[in-house]
Amino acid sequence: MMRSPTSAARRLACAGAFAFMLCTLSWAAPGVTEEPVRLGEYLTIVAMRYDCYFTIELASPADTHTEFQFHANVPRGIGRDNTVEDCVALLRREFPKYEIFRDPRNGAVFHIIDKDLKKTDDYCLDRAAAACYNGKLYSFPNYLGSQVRDLSGWTNHCIGLPIYDDFTTQMNIDTRGQKDRVRSLLTDYMPLSRYSRLLWCAETHPGRGGSVTDIHYSGGETDEIEFSTYTYNEQRATLYDPHPIRRADVDCRTGTPMVDGVIPFTFGQIAYCNNPDPDKVKLRVNLDKLAAIFIDERLRADNPLQVRWAMLYLGKRKAESGIPVLLEHLDYRYTTCGVLEESYPAVRALTMIGKPAGDAALKELLDEDESDLRVRLLTAVVRAVNGYHPTHDMVEKALAAPKDDKQKKRLEQALKLLREEE
Repeated sequence: MMRSPTSAARRLACAGAFAFMLCTLSWAAPGVTEEPVRLGEYLTIVAMRYDCYFTIELASPADTHTEFQFHANVPRGIGRDNTVEDCVALLRREFPKYEIFRDPRNGAVFHIIDKDLKKTDDYCLDRAAAACYNGKLYSFPNYLGSQVRDLSGWTNHCIGLPIYDDFTTQMNIDTRGQKDRVRSLLTDYMPLSRYSRLLWCAETHPGRGGSVTDIHYSGGETDEIEFSTYTYNEQRATLYDPHPIRRADVDCRTGTPMVDGVIPFTFGQIAYCNNPDPDKVKLRVNLDKLAAIFIDERLRADNPLQVRWAMLYLGKRKAESGIPVLLEHLDYRYTTCGVLEESYPAVRALTMIGKPAGDAALKELLDEDESDLRVRLLTAVVRAVNGYHPTHDMVEKALAAPKDDKQKKRLEQALKLLREEE
């Protein structure tokens, strides 16, 4: 059980809702101002604020490329009481050319699809395929193209997208012969927490013998976030507070408010990327402790928004003090996708911490009565930290002399899981 927050922690926790009111930069202008926002900025802000991702599918006439409307204006910004559904509904009204919907399985992703593609018979992203692939992400569409005609990889900037060629990201996918929709295969096996908010763009255009769809993946993680187009504006800040935060209380790279010299974990990825390194800068607060408190309080309140970034922060810091809260909330699910550590971010965080976390996960597997899901996740952590063969040997050794029937059942399940994944 986590202890009550310190006063500094309470200040940071209370800053959450208030910070959204003050921040005129990282989350855009609230609806009070009715100021237009460029669509590209709007999508980035929505994705960061609500911790989600987008994909885009465009239809182009023959011999031309369609530019996505990144520079079009969205008539107003994001109000502090808006939900992600409110923002998507606004986009649907303002851009009726596109169908915009949340992925029914991978709820962290929204798809933006040119409605003209729905008029296309046998559109290739709606077809089904199986996949067994381990290699560069940018080559995956070409691999799928061997099963699904008219699909290829693509690395040109012809459609006005502010994205970069990705030649480095690896992916590993094995559907074990089960077919899935191509759109899902392109999306569900990506390293979401290490990727840009616009995952990929598809452009379909007429070709010889039928249409051709090119896929462009947009690039991997960054060490820090900077909104270079934004500048701090004290006059706009006074719209939300008569005593606006001083420039010194703002992260100059994003305009995000800072409390006690740090960015609240309410701001998710920005806090993960841009908070000062406690090993290099003397801070007034303990960021590791604040991250653990944020995780525990949010999940106990059934309000998980941005929790995964606090988990991943503990992993990045290799914070052994965060192991108990990560194990307690090991089965928190951020989304449902084909990458276990993206669906369950505590798995990745514990793996990042390394051997102390692996030892703690093994001890819990041996000593605690766990659900089938938690046995799976604990086994995944132990294997990720120690490797297959050492983990297999440790589980087999414990299984040779189990303490009781419940432990025997857990260890048998863990051994089965290990062998299935080998």
